[in-house]
Amino acid sequence: MSYRGDDLDLRTPQAAPSDLALPHGGEMFAPPSRSRSGANARSGPIWVDQTALDCCNHAFEVASAHRALEVRLEHLIYALTRVPEAADAFEARGIRAVALRREAATVIATEIPADPGSGKTLPSRTDALEEVLRLASGIAYRRQAPVNVTDIIRALFDSDAEFTSLKRLLGRLQQAQPVHAGFDDGIVRERFRPAPSPQPAQASPQPQRTHELASSGTAETHTQSSRIDALEQSIRNLTNELADERKTISGVLHDLQRELMAQREDTTARPGGLTQDKIQSVIGDRLQSLEQAFLSARTPPNGEYQERIQERLATIERTLTAEIVQTRTAIEALASRPGPDLAPLAQRIAVIEDAVLSRETDHRLKALEIAVEDERERAKAADEALLDALARQPDTDLDALIERIEASRSATAEDLAQARERISALESALGEHATRSETADGQTAEDLGSVSDSLSAVRDTLALEFLNTQDGVGKLTETFSNELSELHIGLAKVNGNQHTIATALDAQAQDAANAFGILATRIDSLEKATAKPVEMLDALSGTVERMHRVTVERYYRRNRFWYWLFGTDDWLAASWPSQSARIAEELRSIRR
Repeated sequence: MSYRGDDLDLRTPQAAPSDLALPHGGEMFAPPSRSRSGANARSGPIWVDQTALDCCNHAFEVASAHRALEVRLEHLIYALTRVPEAADAFEARGIRAVALRREAATVIATEIPADPGSGKTLPSRTDALEEVLRLASGIAYRRQAPVNVTDIIRALFDSDAEFTSLKRLLGRLQQAQPVHAGFDDGIVRERFRPAPSPQPAQASPQPQRTHELASSGTAETHTQSSRIDALEQSIRNLTNELADERKTISGVLHDLQRELMAQREDTTARPGGLTQDKIQSVIGDRLQSLEQAFLSARTPPNGEYQERIQERLATIERTLTAEIVQTRTAIEALASRPGPDLAPLAQRIAVIEDAVLSRETDHRLKALEIAVEDERERAKAADEALLDALARQPDTDLDALIERIEASRSATAEDLAQARERISALESALGEHATRSETADGQTAEDLGSVSDSLSAVRDTLALEFLNTQDGVGKLTETFSNELSELHIGLAKVNGNQHTIATALDAQAQDAANAFGILATRIDSLEKATAKPVEMLDALSGTVERMHRVTVERYYRRNRFWYWLFGTDDWLAASWPSQSARIAEELRSIRR
């Protein structure tokens, strides 16, 4: 968690490792360099603890809720007064945290919003706020620790720097301290402050959206509390002004009483000089002149005062109406909010499924298909080569055999021709060459036998090659069968993996449904908690109305001349109680 604005770099020791990255040559908890390049310039990192960071974020939220352009010291002081450690530090310096918070809230509420719209603004930090945090960082650097709220208060009060906003708040606090000495508005706020909700026994992980809703609800609660404090301050100022007017009128009446007593003593001293009619006429003239003088002297301020009262009452009424309308609008928006949209979750599941299927299954299927196609093409090529070999081998062998046979035949024919020539030539000398003819016939028979043996060997070779080819085809068929079996097993595993993925997706969908149910329950509890400020505002409005009515009645009843003269409203009943009771009884009987 960091500062809500973009012009202050506040870091906590529990921040992320990327946030803890220091610049070259930097030192942990070192005070930042003072940046004056611009109002929106981002200062160096300031190490603070979680409480100080919450106070700075609270000050930013208050300034944003009041549509201010800058986060000033009043917002920071108002946020500090709501922290118990800071309240103890203020009390140690003789400053009541409740009164200081009231004065800071009055200054914040009376400021005219810079943005005329109804939304929140993005205020920037002031130089005074940065100066205070820089001084507090210097104080905390001495003990090598992050800045806490005590360091901020020490920077406000114990440093040599002068802060105009702080001096103005302390001046207003000193002026208002005697008037408010007998009134503790903390009791009133404690009566209307809602009880803290019980913490759950085991904190469950909340989504980011629930955290954002809780943060916005806290900001609205702080804004309403500041507005209520401003309203209480306005009513208190109105009561003080009425008390001052009452004191003034009481002083005038005391002067009138002294003059009447002096005239009465003069009349007693001279009983024969004045008659009763003259005394009454003189008293009447004196009273009339005093009344005219009082009215003439008090008319312009009184009229202006009434106009101010009317303007303040109208402003209070408009503020309450706007707050009630805003609260009702928020409640209606929460009530009219549709159920959780599962379309993004379904889309995300579809994306995950597509990614899983496309990345693993498709690649494996494509690889298997490519391998099968390659094997099929290879087998087909092998079959074609084998068939070609089987088709070509006999033809080649037969051609060679035929050539050899033809060569043998041609040789035999030549030999026979030569033999015939020799026989014809030596026919006359047959007897002489009979042995040579028999030898030639024996050689021819041997040649024919060798040719027959060669043909038998060729037939045996062809049969052996055919058997070897049949064995290769069988082995290749068996290999194809094994690979197809492995492919079937792989497809079965892919199917099982798909079922596992579907089961996991169903479990994730069930978990998401449970999470959405928990979120809906928390939203319902948040809606119930949001309805409490409306009840508080209604109760406060009724209380303010009753206070105003009682104040006005008491003012008009007790600030009359007859009340001052006789000490009571019903002087007849006070003088003759028995006759008054009898007259009241007769009046009741007549009315019946």
